Amino acid sequence: RSDTATEENPLPAKTAQDTSDELEKIREKNIQERRKANQKNLDAAIKFFRKTMAPYITNNDDIEQLCKHIMDFQDAPDSFLPKEEGHRYVFPQVKPLNVSSQLKSIDYAHLAGHLGKFFRLSTGRHRASFVKVVFANQLENVSLDTLIRKQSSKDKGLIPEYIPEIRIQKEKQAEAKAQNEAEKPQKPRMPVNSYLGW
Repeated sequence: RSDTATEENPLPAKTAQDTSDELEKIREKNIQERRKANQKNLDAAIKFFRKTMAPYITNNDDIEQLCKHIMDFQDAPDSFLPKEEGHRYVFPQVKPLNVSSQLKSIDYAHLAGHLGKFFRLSTGRHRASFVKVVFANQLENVSLDTLIRKQSSKDKGLIPEYIPEIRIQKEKQAEAKAQNEAEKPQKPRMPVNSYLGW
């Protein structure tokens, strides 16, 4: 078999490395296309997580690392899922983030739930696995099932509800319209007697 094209074999034989390189290019292209299509959601997610976590993560490098994890989650949510080893699950390891002890498990569960508002393709298990991996030290004694269950909990924590920018704009427009209507001069009402011709 030859690596060059011939009359009998018009296509050169591909090496395993060529195939591997091609597959890697295809994967990278797919990631870039998904990123481009979801850029607005990714930007909104990063903005929300930066603003929300800034009071609790005081190291700027850790905030940037969190944002990188969010980008990784968008690209490959399965990479945060645990692997089954015997009778236990083993989660992927990432560099731990220094987070204030003020946040409780309900707060991390709410962060997981918020991820779903940005990345609709992810499941509750994916989102819970993400926070379990990224905040491993803080959630060491919290089960994955607990995080999954608490994502939609109405219990209050320190993490605010995420409200999309478009919803905020619509609410502001509705308020402005209502205020304009209230400020318009009212037409004087005619007394009831004038209708009856008295």
